[in-house]
Amino acid sequence: MALWVLLLPAESSAAPGPLGAGIILGEPSGLSLKLFLDASHAVDAALDLSFVDDAVYVHADYLLHFSPIFIRGGAQHPILPYVGFGGLLGLADGDHDHNWKHEHRRRGALGVRVPLGLTWMPRAAPIDVFLELVPGLIIIPETNPDLDAGLGIRYYF
Repeated sequence: MALWVLLLPAESSAAPGPLGAGIILGEPSGLSLKLFLDASHAVDAALDLSFVDDAVYVHADYLLHFSPIFIRGGAQHPILPYVGFGGLLGLADGDHDHNWKHEHRRRGALGVRVPLGLTWMPRAAPIDVFLELVPGLIIIPETNPDLDAGLGIRYYF
C-alpha cells in the first residue's frame, strides 16, 4: 500500500495502474512489460532482439522489490532495488558463433536468469526508469553462463 502512495502523481487524483509497458535498451534490446502484484512483488516479461547474437529472446521474471532508497527530494524520487528469478527462451539463426548456437543451424536455448536492478519511480509521473544486470545460465542445448544488462523505461496505465 505504501508504494501506491509513492506512485500517486503530484497533481492528479487518479493513480497509475499496476501494468507498465515500455522499452529496454542494452544487450539485448526490446519491449518490456511489468505487472505489480502488490507493493513488493511483480512479474515482468520482455521480447528482445540481440544484434550481437542475431537472436530473438523472450524472458519472464518474478521480482521482489525492497524498501525504497530516497535520493534528493525525499519521497518525491524513490528508487526501489529488486532481485528476481526467471526463465529465458532464445532462438538464433546460427550464423554467429555463440555459447548456445552453432554455425549454419537454427538453434534454440533455454536458461534461467537472476535479475538485479534499481527502479526509479518519480511520484509526479506514471513511469519507471530501470537499470538491471542479469546474470544467468543457459541450460539447453549446453550449459553456459550468460550476462545481460539493460536500461529501460515503462509507462503505467
